[in-house]
Amino acid sequence: MYGGIPEDVHALKEMLSGTYGMIFWFGQIGLAMIAPIVLISLSRKNKNAYLLQGLAGLSTIIGIIAVRINLVLPAYFTPPLHGIDTAYTGPRLLYSYFPSANEILVSIGIIGFVILLFSLAWEWLPILEQTKETRSDNYGINATHKA
Repeated sequence: MYGGIPEDVHALKEMLSGTYGMIFWFGQIGLAMIAPIVLISLSRKNKNAYLLQGLAGLSTIIGIIAVRINLVLPAYFTPPLHGIDTAYTGPRLLYSYFPSANEILVSIGIIGFVILLFSLAWEWLPILEQTKETRSDNYGINATHKA
């Protein structure tokens, strides 16, 4: 992997089997790949198809968040040069990260705003409205039409 240089594969090893191994295997592989395939295939045989398809979409979104975590955070914990983490010290040169309260609150606010916009769109727009003119019992095929 990457020519066998240990410094180059440290972040990849952290992501696959180290600190972020569970996020990779459970989040990326489990929630973003396997769970949606299983849920969509089960929805074809089930009465609660919309529920299973919604769970598949939610699973995919959570899996994409796990992908973002694994792309960003393991690279922060690997010093670019051997020994640089001990050569320079300071609060901005730490190789650890946890989101601040401000970052968490902004993320929650953005998610809440998106939910609000979706709720307003659901209420005001004709999303699932069906009329007799748009839906027929013969799947839109006119019985009087001859091909």
